Amino acid sequence: MHMALQSLASRRMRCKKNIVWSLALALCAVLFASPALADTVRIGVLANNGKELCLRQWQPTADYLSEKIAGHVFQIVPLSFAEIEPALAQGQVEFVTANPSVHIGLEIKYRVSPVATMRRPRFASGQAVFGGVIFTRAGRDDIKTLEDIRGKRFAAVDESSLGGFLIARGVLKKIGLDPYRDFSSLIFTGTHRAAVQAVLAGEADAATARTDTLEAMAGEGLLDLRDVRVFPVPPTTREEAIFPFLLSSPLYPEWPMAKTEGAGDALARAVAAALFVMPAESPAAQAADIAGWTVPLSYQEVANLLRELRAGPFKDYGRVSLAEAARQHADAVVLTAVLFAVLAVAAVLLLRFNRNLRRYRRRLEDELAERRRVEQSLRETEKSKRDLIEYAPIGIFQSSLQGRYLMANGRLAQMYGYDSARDLIDSVRDINAQIYVDQDDHETIRKALEKGVVDRMEVRRRRKDGSLIWVSLSMRVVRDEAGNVLHYEGFARDVTRRRQVEEALWESEERYRTFFANGEAIILMIDPAGWAIVDANQAAMEFYGYGLERLRGMSFLDLTALPEEDLLAALAKTAAFEKGHYFFPHRLAGGDIRDVEVFTGPVHYKGRNLLMTTIHDITELRRLEQIKRDVELIVSHDLKSPLTGLINIPQMLMEEDNITPQQRDMLALVAAAGQKMLRQINSALELHKIESGTYRLKAQACDPAALVREYVDLMAAGARPGAERIRIREQAAGEGAPALQTDKLMLDIILMNLLRNAQEASDPNAPVFVDLSREAGSYVIAVSNSRPVPAEIRERFFEKYATAGKKGGTGLGTYSAAIMTRALGGTITMQTSEEAGTTVTVRLPLGG
Repeated sequence: MHMALQSLASRRMRCKKNIVWSLALALCAVLFASPALADTVRIGVLANNGKELCLRQWQPTADYLSEKIAGHVFQIVPLSFAEIEPALAQGQVEFVTANPSVHIGLEIKYRVSPVATMRRPRFASGQAVFGGVIFTRAGRDDIKTLEDIRGKRFAAVDESSLGGFLIARGVLKKIGLDPYRDFSSLIFTGTHRAAVQAVLAGEADAATARTDTLEAMAGEGLLDLRDVRVFPVPPTTREEAIFPFLLSSPLYPEWPMAKTEGAGDALARAVAAALFVMPAESPAAQAADIAGWTVPLSYQEVANLLRELRAGPFKDYGRVSLAEAARQHADAVVLTAVLFAVLAVAAVLLLRFNRNLRRYRRRLEDELAERRRVEQSLRETEKSKRDLIEYAPIGIFQSSLQGRYLMANGRLAQMYGYDSARDLIDSVRDINAQIYVDQDDHETIRKALEKGVVDRMEVRRRRKDGSLIWVSLSMRVVRDEAGNVLHYEGFARDVTRRRQVEEALWESEERYRTFFANGEAIILMIDPAGWAIVDANQAAMEFYGYGLERLRGMSFLDLTALPEEDLLAALAKTAAFEKGHYFFPHRLAGGDIRDVEVFTGPVHYKGRNLLMTTIHDITELRRLEQIKRDVELIVSHDLKSPLTGLINIPQMLMEEDNITPQQRDMLALVAAAGQKMLRQINSALELHKIESGTYRLKAQACDPAALVREYVDLMAAGARPGAERIRIREQAAGEGAPALQTDKLMLDIILMNLLRNAQEASDPNAPVFVDLSREAGSYVIAVSNSRPVPAEIRERFFEKYATAGKKGGTGLGTYSAAIMTRALGGTITMQTSEEAGTTVTVRLPLGG
């Protein structure tokens, strides 16, 4: 059975080299894969130094995987030694990482399988393997060989520590030393560094620790390597021969990242591919104190060591043996005095023997089943490799030194216009003659491969039908152990469309330059990184009164007659390459101040990402608007006094008993008209205060539902249609809920404008809903109607004079509602669609 397991381990090691390249190809498949629906993926991590530290170390790795693998959110689940097996038994994690000895137990009991192996960052070596180092103090003449430590005091880290005891125990067993029997004392220090200190302090004669511990302490100035003598092991593999640290044992793989039976193969390949490209300088690697991850190494040697030492999951391995049964049988024969006693004892021993035999048989069957499982896993890995190559979203190939394709996937064949990968391999006899377009490429690629690799070189390639495409090519040389070139491997990606877009962009820039130079509009090209003026057209030079070179030496901020902090705050969104629309005062060369309207937008100009700024002089328009506002203000103020009589007199007359119902209705109509005019005058006056910066909030307790009902009653009194269509839906505030404290007049105007707009925009028979609620310290008013906002005004819905499809509409209703809401410290938003109609939502702070 042991020979069978050794054979299995040997085959797994032979497969490792093939897996390396196949998993590298998996990376490409992951990087170009389509995003899936978000799914939570849990990674269990053995928290041998505490759960809080575990989260700090490993959460960045989960964040890294969430960023790299679309549609999945990864989270870390810290697990103690006692929690790790129940977590796997109950399916609480999809991936798990633990030290190799714990991993072997999980692999046996829960069939986890490694997808990647950790690389340690010690001294930037990035090793994925480690071992043990056995040492004593330099100058101990009585300890020159490992055999000399027999009968001495020996220090180790922990009974279950792989690098700090079990590996050294395996080395000592090979020379006939048992730490539990052959040392005068066996000391467990708890940490690797404490074991080293025990030797240096004379508390132990010899000790063992994990490789790289001595070098790390020396690097920190805690010891001089000349103060210790290490018992080296003759290297038996190339990996041991080039290992950069002091070594006294064979090498074993670092911690694995393993998938559980609850994780799908596609997800496992994606996780492996993402881990393989994790940079050593990334936050995830730095937090975990690793140099990244590599392809999964074989953990069979760890299992063999634990089985040999009867440690970990193998602590009871082979405890009941045939030799013991034979000794018991021999004792029974010696004690046989009579035939009956001999037969009785023989029967008992036979029963025990049969029971042991059945136990060994079950164990053998389990090991054979494990062997079949490993073989099946290797077959599945090979199939996954073939599938990854065949269905990868980029072309993958191997080619010979003679210019023939040895392997190609379907994407490469499709890219070059062949029916299948087999058609490509059979049809292309000379890659240089049939695929290459520019013959100089062959020599360029050959020289690049001599120096290292070809990395995303863009070349032209000829398809089967003779048409040409652009390809981004990456290649590397594959060599044997002697350094001889075996073949080439690489990736190819079709970038024809991108090249066409770049050429079209260049032509578009040429046309744009003509428009820029000859246009009548004032245009400046601005670098938003520092607001420097990069270019200006003739109209800009004439308007500002500066020459081109002077303008190019100025900043956009130099032209603006505003404090720099106010200007930068206004341009904050534009710095992020978003479109902007602003009104600024600009200073000309002669010192004159002109009001300008500024439109900004991103543009690719002369190979740079800039902002195109188009400027319109609106000084005269602003002067005329101010005159108009002043006249309106005077008229509105002078109309308020006569309107008071127009409203009060009809209300007094309606209280008389000698008027007819018809007269009463007419008087109500007059009063309603007066109320409407007064509200409009108040709205104009308040709007002027806000626009001129003279408004001051006058907060008082308000009931929005009562204001809506007053509006409905006013409409009904004025015999206006539509009052019955308004539906108020008020959520219960709860006992003791705070009242809305705000400007009642301003809120009344906001509600009047929104309700009137909703009625005018809605279907004639459809209801208008007013939803009132409280939410997180705000009072929420939502006015909804059945029709969508016309597409042409959705982007400027709250701007002045924005109107469409309404006869006699001014476009001031939503504008005044918006600026009044903001003056009250609130926010206003609009959502619209063909299916749901339109909802305008106002949120006001409860405290005013």
